[in-house]
Amino acid sequence: MMMDYSLADLTPKSKQRQGRVILPGIEESNGARRAYQAELRKMLVGIRAETAPIVERYARDRAFRDADEFWFNSLAAMAAKLAFHAEKMVYKIIGLEAKRHTETFVRHARRVLGIDLTALIHQEDLADLVRSINGRNASLIRSLSDDAKKRVEQAVYESWTSGQTAKELQGRLKREFGVLDRRAKLIARDQMAKMNADFNQRRHVQAGITSYIWTTSHDERVRTLHRSLDGRQYKYGKPTGAEGGMPPGKPIVCRCIARAVVEF
Repeated sequence: MMMDYSLADLTPKSKQRQGRVILPGIEESNGARRAYQAELRKMLVGIRAETAPIVERYARDRAFRDADEFWFNSLAAMAAKLAFHAEKMVYKIIGLEAKRHTETFVRHARRVLGIDLTALIHQEDLADLVRSINGRNASLIRSLSDDAKKRVEQAVYESWTSGQTAKELQGRLKREFGVLDRRAKLIARDQMAKMNADFNQRRHVQAGITSYIWTTSHDERVRTLHRSLDGRQYKYGKPTGAEGGMPPGKPIVCRCIARAVVEF
């Protein structure tokens, strides 16, 4: 069971005289994001490999509609299998990120405030949150897999009805999987940022922290609106100046983070 506590009350008196302390931010892991994206790409590569037999059949004989249903059922089964494998691998990535985040938060508290939190916080504190994140990501992975299957089916049928050649069908499939690959990249970037934001908020609120500083990644990719929010202080549960009043890391592909404000 998660234990709530007051980080401010645990802080030594010498530190409390500062009035407030802003903890270092915990950013998402680029390695974890790349690993997530790699798993989605493996899934798409596997699904695309399943299109080879239908393209070969299409090249030999376009009057192959009797075999369509069987092949598409096989494609659907393979897509589901690949999605299930991707889900399991992403679950592992999420679990490792929960562990990394917990260890980093403990390290920051020790370095900045001189507090050892190892007896107070544990990775298990994030268990319910991790389950929710797993469910959210599983839904997105299945959606990507289903979209790939539908795009392949549509490409084959439209090529067949319009009398396109096998080469033209291959070109269409290449374009469709290009779209899917870009979507996979978007999912990985967006979900890892959202997960990191969830972990930050959980650890902050657990520690009795009510305010945070909106912090951007301070590079040229930061959107104009978020650049204007950099350094502003907000309270958890209150709207921000971002899209929909969302906190950092929650708007689509937002790389901003919340830096905890410990007030004495």
